[in-house]
Amino acid sequence: MTGLIVKDIRQLAQKKKYFLMFGVIALILAFSMDDTFIISYITMIGMILAVSTISYDEFDNGLAFLMTLPVTRKQYALEKHLFGCCLIFISCIIGFALHFVSCLLKGTAFDIKTVIPTSVVFFVIFCVIMSILVPIELHFGIEKSRVVMLILFGGVFAIGILGRTLTEKFNFDPSLLMLKFQSISPAILIGFGTIVTLLILAVTTGLSAVIMEKKEF
Repeated sequence: MTGLIVKDIRQLAQKKKYFLMFGVIALILAFSMDDTFIISYITMIGMILAVSTISYDEFDNGLAFLMTLPVTRKQYALEKHLFGCCLIFISCIIGFALHFVSCLLKGTAFDIKTVIPTSVVFFVIFCVIMSILVPIELHFGIEKSRVVMLILFGGVFAIGILGRTLTEKFNFDPSLLMLKFQSISPAILIGFGTIVTLLILAVTTGLSAVIMEKKEF
């Protein structure tokens, strides 16, 4: 398990140009926007990088070679989810810190009661997305998974449009719901988010393990 984590870290370390590009974009966003978008952006990048390690493994039959080493298929599936959550968490912390520093330098207000719940939501959302993408990537492979992901994101976008249409039709103000959400205690929110994330991860990790057990190389 440790060897797999080290492998993924070293794979990502070779993509220095991508980190430089994402870092420059993050700095621009942090000092040009006043909201918490920078936290969601960096957390999303962490999720993308985590899922991309599967593509690196499958390149040039690398995954087939990995399975000849003293690593079980279940361990591989578990490591991908564990590594993804850790990378998303670290990315979320970096985004949080960068947002804090940008607020200090720009002299804008840093509302900890708003930023913490928002950061927790971003972490949970991207962990859930990652946990869904991993079994899709493992099952369909690099090429087919892109089509499946495109369909899924298209469906999410359509649901968003439908939700916005319904809120306008029934004169519902989403900001009222957001205000109630922000009034929830950060401790309760973190606890609830942790439980939800763990439950979803348990299901998707088990699914990934089943997919790996049936996968032929």
